[in-house]
Amino acid sequence: MAQDPSLRIKYLDWCSAKIAEHIFALDPDGFWLLSQKAAEASRVPAGAGASMAGGDEIVETLVGTGEPAERLRQMILAVHRELDLPDEESWTLRYRADPGLFERDMLGFRPAYR
Repeated sequence: MAQDPSLRIKYLDWCSAKIAEHIFALDPDGFWLLSQKAAEASRVPAGAGASMAGGDEIVETLVGTGEPAERLRQMILAVHRELDLPDEESWTLRYRADPGLFERDMLGFRPAYR
């Protein structure tokens, strides 16, 4: 299925909003536990399950790339897994059926695409 670029932006926006909402709701202990999960995950060799469909692009949209962002990257991927966010194709089908279910949760981010 050919992807509409505006739906891709909305998908990334919606996922980013869900992840941010979850992280901001954590108490200090929950945040510490999440950072510990991220530290463990960052010790996993690249390509050994530390990624997921759509997750890496969401992370890059939120924090950029590079070594200093690795723990935050792992934290965001852990939240992505925990929330069991839909893949882009599933989300798009659900969004087209009822945009109102998703638009109220969007932040309005406009990621820069290459």
